[in-house]
Amino acid sequence: MMRLPYIIFVFVVLVFIFSCKKSSNNQNVQSNCTVSKAISTPVNFTILSGSGQFSPLTIFPSSIYVGYVGISGIIIYRMSATQFLAFERNCTKDGCSNAKSIVWVQAGNSALKDSICGSVFSIQDGSIQTGPANVPLYQYHTNWDGNQLHVYN
Repeated sequence: MMRLPYIIFVFVVLVFIFSCKKSSNNQNVQSNCTVSKAISTPVNFTILSGSGQFSPLTIFPSSIYVGYVGISGIIIYRMSATQFLAFERNCTKDGCSNAKSIVWVQAGNSALKDSICGSVFSIQDGSIQTGPANVPLYQYHTNWDGNQLHVYN
């Protein structure tokens, strides 16, 4: 009878210990140079729906490049009538050591690919499809109110 409370106690302690363990991917993200730079680089801009810059985004799926913001520019991807995603173009593999290491939208808005290391990322969420990158692309916040798109971190 005394063994049951002891077994329950040990089980609870083990569950607590293993559920609090940080994943190595989370540690990679926190220590990644590109992610650190993206977090510390202020991004806060708005694109009006009637502007020429916005016109390629009137259909979906579609994407545009926005230069001179973030580290190496930002890719804005329109998934649906109301959902937009914004990703840092600086690759998480070697973007800090090679300024030319930026991602490009692949034909048909299917994926994002780094022209230097060859890493491929999902255009749906920035996750890694093929390496050598081991950290997803940095994703900025977006807010669409029907008339303007606000991108910020």
